[in-house]
Amino acid sequence: MGYNTTVVVMNDALSFIEKDPEFDKNLARAIMEAQRGKPVDVAARHANGIHCNAATVIESHHASHDEWVKVGGNTGSVIPWEDRFEAEDAIRRRNKREAKKRAAQT
Repeated sequence: MGYNTTVVVMNDALSFIEKDPEFDKNLARAIMEAQRGKPVDVAARHANGIHCNAATVIESHHASHDEWVKVGGNTGSVIPWEDRFEAEDAIRRRNKREAKKRAAQT
């Protein structure tokens, strides 16, 4: 097994990414740097300018375990282990409420 990496791509930067011949190399470097534990922005350039945070490498982890990552606001963060049980409970409660609403509508 190897490692998996979470990357947030800004959709409004896709035209920059598509035209940047160095983006793949810059992304690879950012993934290597992010393995040190901090998110890394990846810029994308083309003739019309630069998109400073076209993508952000959030984290890398070994493929033998799962990682919970919260994504929003053009970035992401790893959910600490101690917060995951509370998050799971909140998700279960929300799913039960939604199931009750659906059942009441039918």
